[in-house]
Amino acid sequence: MVKAYRPDSLREALTIMSQSHGRIFNGGTDLMVKYVPGPGGVFDSGDSVIYIGQLPELQQLSVD
Repeated sequence: MVKAYRPDSLREALTIMSQSHGRIFNGGTDLMVKYVPGPGGVFDSGDSVIYIGQLPELQQLSVD
């Protein structure tokens, strides 16, 4: 079964990535286009996905 995470901060997302080696996505289309169930598919049992679309740190771009 695929585990899904929705972190509240970029720091939390990076922590989850370091512990679960999850795949990052920023929308359902990204996920569903690549989703192939079962052994050998894009997401095997034990994989995880990390949704980052809501992270405040990624909502704007600034140039210093």
